[in-house]
Amino acid sequence: MSGRGTGLYAIFLSAVGYWLSFSMIRPILTLYFHDLGYGTATIGLLMSAQAILPVFLAIPLGGLIDRIGPRRAVLAGSALGTGSGAMLMAGYYHEWLAPVMLSQIVNGIGAMLVWSALQAAASVTARTIDGGAKKNDLLSQFSFVASLAQLAGPAAGGMLSDAGGYSAVFLVFGLLNAAGVLMALRLPREGKGKRREVSFRFWRSYADGYRLMRDNRAYAAAIGLNAVLFVLVDVRSTFVPLFLAEQRFTHASIGAALAAAAAASMLIRPFVGRLLDRLGYRAIMAASILSGGAFMLLLSAGLPFWATAAIMFGWGLCTGVNQPMAMIMVSSSLDDRNQGMGMSIRSMANRTVSGLNPLVFGGISGIVGLPVAFAGMGAALLAFGAWYRLRRSGVMPRETDAPQGAANSSG
Repeated sequence: MSGRGTGLYAIFLSAVGYWLSFSMIRPILTLYFHDLGYGTATIGLLMSAQAILPVFLAIPLGGLIDRIGPRRAVLAGSALGTGSGAMLMAGYYHEWLAPVMLSQIVNGIGAMLVWSALQAAASVTARTIDGGAKKNDLLSQFSFVASLAQLAGPAAGGMLSDAGGYSAVFLVFGLLNAAGVLMALRLPREGKGKRREVSFRFWRSYADGYRLMRDNRAYAAAIGLNAVLFVLVDVRSTFVPLFLAEQRFTHASIGAALAAAAAASMLIRPFVGRLLDRLGYRAIMAASILSGGAFMLLLSAGLPFWATAAIMFGWGLCTGVNQPMAMIMVSSSLDDRNQGMGMSIRSMANRTVSGLNPLVFGGISGIVGLPVAFAGMGAALLAFGAWYRLRRSGVMPRETDAPQGAANSSG
């Protein structure tokens, strides 16, 4: 096996370990805080500690990844995750809340470093295999493998908790991050002196991120369209269960409908790269936005279970393309020196949507009701998708285009 192929496998395995640990610990921590006697609102505040600081640090962390390289960034982030596991164990055994809260903050920063760096590493490495001819396909496979681990994490955490209690979950979480430290040593090395061309200053990185968005229209479009599709992802997971409950669906029926969406989202991901190669970014993006708007409109009609399940399956297909397509679009619009910054800003945009969308959509639906809110957002998405599809001038990246990030090498 070639060194490049070995490096790609190491990236894939690192992504599996990262998502297993990250998606395993969050639901278990929610239950842990609940068992300590905290109410729902307080638990929400406690859990937000992991997300708030990384959003503000995403751009400097992206600049740091471009400066030191993805390999060292994954090593540092995994080390932070290992320390977070040790803090969880200390807080659990001594019944101290402070170490648990500190572990949340530390793990949030480490997780942002690891996932952004792994995406950058996958992007750069995929370009070197077969002259980059299979880049789109490899990145969609990378997204698919990561999503499998993301799906398995909560189930693994639940089984560990039933078998050995919270301490078993916290221990395995720490061990998975420690394994990530070792796996980081197998990640591809940067060329000698390559990363040293990228300067890094903490406060200046914010200006660098702004210039990257301002000067690179293809990248800015990729981030904006990714945010639009991520709204569909967030609404599906947050408000669809509430809407179906209002329609007097049983919990089993709601679970089955959401499972149909999750299955469709998983099934489409391995094929996104080939679809993009065949149909192009614009066609796939427009189809996803238009179909997402149509499915929201249909859902607002309050149809029977089997029709609802079919709608949710279609919804899963149109939202399942988001992660691999956004990753491919960011990769195609930036050069190697800006991949860390680019992927970090994408993660920051997703987390911002996750924080704002429940407030905005929840506030609107509280006034007009969920059916009207679903119908209104569906109509807005249809209008936006039609406008985007009919535009003559496009700023979407193409595989034949040179990356547009070279001017922003300070990333």
